Amino acid sequence: MLGEESGLGVEGLTVVGGSALEIYTRGDYVSDHIDLVASDRRRVEQVLRSWGFRQEGMYWGHPDLKPLVQIVGRHDSGSRQRNQIVSTRYGRVRVGSIEDIVWKRVVEARYWRRSEALDEAMLAARRYGSRIDWEYIGFQAKKNGVDDLIPDLRRQAGLDLGLDRPQKETRKRLLRE
Repeated sequence: MLGEESGLGVEGLTVVGGSALEIYTRGDYVSDHIDLVASDRRRVEQVLRSWGFRQEGMYWGHPDLKPLVQIVGRHDSGSRQRNQIVSTRYGRVRVGSIEDIVWKRVVEARYWRRSEALDEAMLAARRYGSRIDWEYIGFQAKKNGVDDLIPDLRRQAGLDLGLDRPQKETRKRLLRE
């Protein structure tokens, strides 16, 4: 595995973004590339090259392998303290937190105009809602100007059932802005 072979180990690499969501949802969401945060970017690039990957713009591709690899910046990792260590049949991997996935998808929905990002946030919220630290999400959402969308997300995930608003309110609000 990249982490073990590179000498970075589980501490040196973090799977984030859609790749992390794919792991959390056990494939209910599928990403077209793997997002990695690396403590030693050059070392990861050396390993990818040794495996036959070639850099194509911001992605690393391999002629015989479908998923592309993107080494993203530290700012994409979210809260390292909230990350999870997941055991796979190939070894252990550090995965960005479900909370960071949720608030970042809401940010994408608003600022990148990716309405499907709301569906992705909803998938995570429905699956992990009772275990999610909503206070942390609220803090990050406020910091990033999307805190008005979080109550609707929670409600639509069935987490605030006592509140009465139309189910499509978040999507409508996004489209108005």
